[in-house]
Amino acid sequence: MVTKKYAVYPGFIYSKYDSQLHFISASALMRLYRVKPDECIVINELRSPRSRAEQLELDGLISMAKDLNLIGLRPDYSGDYRIPG
Repeated sequence: MVTKKYAVYPGFIYSKYDSQLHFISASALMRLYRVKPDECIVINELRSPRSRAEQLELDGLISMAKDLNLIGLRPDYSGDYRIPG
C-alpha cells in the first residue's frame, strides 16, 4: 500500500499570464506538481454534495487530510508548481 502524501484540491484560478479564469483538474494538478496519483487523495470542495452521504464523505476526506498532515496541492496564480514546504 502506498502512503498518501498529498491532498489535491482542483479548482478555478485566474491566470497571471492571460487574466482568464481556468479550471485546473486534479489530474492536471498532479502533472503540474509532478506527483504520483497513488500518493494523492482528491478533495473536490467545488462539487456540491447531492446527499448526506456525499457530504459525510467530503467531510471525512477533509478531516483525513488534516489528521495525516497531507501537503495541500492547489492551483497557483503565479504558475509556481513546486511542492510547498
